[in-house]
Amino acid sequence: MRGVIALYDAMVVGTKELIFASNQAGLEEEKLTDKQVGFTVMTSVLLGIAVFMWLPSAVGGFFSLKTMF
Repeated sequence: MRGVIALYDAMVVGTKELIFASNQAGLEEEKLTDKQVGFTVMTSVLLGIAVFMWLPSAVGGFFSLKTMF
């Protein structure tokens, strides 16, 4: 449970710092809205799950079925 809380805390702090850095580097009219940040975070989480959890499972399942027959 502590690991989940630590991961969440690290993601929140990291996201806030990245938003701050992007706002400092960009022009005044290029500030990120909360909706844009939420979409970016959700897309990143889904992409991470797909690449590091679903894809290896699917590839492993494919090769497992091929070797059984």
